[in-house]
Amino acid sequence: MLPVTTPGGGINGFANGVNDNGVVVGGVWYASFDHRATMWTQSGSGWTQTYLNELLPSDSPWGTLTEAVDVNEHGQIIGWGNYMGAPHIFLLTPAIPEPGTWAMLLTGLGLLGYVARRRLREGAAG
Repeated sequence: MLPVTTPGGGINGFANGVNDNGVVVGGVWYASFDHRATMWTQSGSGWTQTYLNELLPSDSPWGTLTEAVDVNEHGQIIGWGNYMGAPHIFLLTPAIPEPGTWAMLLTGLGLLGYVARRRLREGAAG
């Protein structure tokens, strides 16, 4: 466990895991009984802190996600939380595209544009 700065104003924060993409997960205490699972991501403007509960749908049966234990290379996060009033393990898969996903998407769109343009040229010449 590594203590971390909590830009969101928490009393105390800690990091439990980090992946190769630089996503850090852990938790933040705001008070004795207010413990929140947290994810930190870095961009050109600094670190962004996200409470994992903010990533859940509004009709989720989960109460508070209290601690994120680890994160893998796909961005999936495992941790502890309260499910329908009882402690439970969670696996959260945030819908946050990784840089590699954006690169593949842009490459694919570029190739589609190239193929479409080539077909237009061949159609006009033929």
